[in-house]
Amino acid sequence: MARPCPTHNVVSELSVWLGIRTLRMLRPLPFEDDRAPKLADLRRQLWQQMKRVDDGKADKGKADST
Repeated sequence: MARPCPTHNVVSELSVWLGIRTLRMLRPLPFEDDRAPKLADLRRQLWQQMKRVDDGKADKGKADST
């Protein structure tokens, strides 16, 4: 099973962080405290998506070998 590239993860997290900072700076109205996007939430979603992609590749590899 292929492992995700650590460098890609760092770049992805920095991109998300920059996007959130940009949203906060350019948004005409401030976010409500409980509704503001959080890096931890986006990081969790990113890991879930990566796991699904990785699982899909593993399943496809098993199907191809049979």
